[in-house]
Amino acid sequence: MIGIRIKSNKEISEFNTETDKEYMEMDKDGYALAVPDRWEHRKFKLSFVVENYGSDFNILATEWFNALYTPMYSSTTNQAIYGNVYILNEDENGPVDFEFEDFNYINYITHRIIK
Repeated sequence: MIGIRIKSNKEISEFNTETDKEYMEMDKDGYALAVPDRWEHRKFKLSFVVENYGSDFNILATEWFNALYTPMYSSTTNQAIYGNVYILNEDENGPVDFEFEDFNYINYITHRIIK
């Protein structure tokens, strides 16, 4: 399965969960992002996987998490994220690739352009 990696040094890249040694060996924890839950007329759920014990502040991941973790109708999240972050995707049938095209689409619809 393909996902997006956001590194603390602002590098964004695709990775494969089945072959990426760094991802497989990392001590990690995950969160389900609240929005968006639909695009292209299909329901999806994004997983935001964070590196436990990460020491380097990750500004891009922090922006994504704070924009997407809390729905707009509830209180604002102001959580700092440290270490590398991995964004994965699934629908009602199981895991779905999450590629640059999807990442850019979410940036567009949330008005959060991340470069």
